[in-house]
Amino acid sequence: MISINPSTKHQEAAWKFIKWYADEGMLPMAAGGRVPSSKDFPVDEAVALMFKGVEDTYDLDSIKRVMFGDLPLGLSRLDRKTGTEQQAIYDKVFTQKLTPEEGAKELARVHNENLKALSK
Repeated sequence: MISINPSTKHQEAAWKFIKWYADEGMLPMAAGGRVPSSKDFPVDEAVALMFKGVEDTYDLDSIKRVMFGDLPLGLSRLDRKTGTEQQAIYDKVFTQKLTPEEGAKELARVHNENLKALSK
C-alpha cells in the first residue's frame, strides 16, 4: 500500500513516483515472485525475471495467460464444492490421518464423482 500525504507540497512529484514505482520500480522484485501492481507493467520482463535460469522448464505463455491474462475470476458451484472437498482431504493428509497416497486416491475419487455428477 502506498499513498500520498494530502498535505504535501509535492503532490505531482509524489504521483509521478508512485506511477513509476507501480509500472517499473517494483520490477526487480519480480525475481522473488512479486510483480508490479500496475496493469501497464512489462509482463514479458517480469516473467523473464521470475523464471530466470529455469525458463526452459516452464510453458511461459501459459504462465502469462494464467497469471496476467483476462480469465474469468468467478467459480462455479462445482468448483466451490470440489475445492471444499479437496481442502478436507488435504487437511487429513497434513494431519496424517491419510497417507499422501491415500489422499491422492481420495482426491481422484472426489474429482471423478463430481465430473460424473456434472455430466448428468
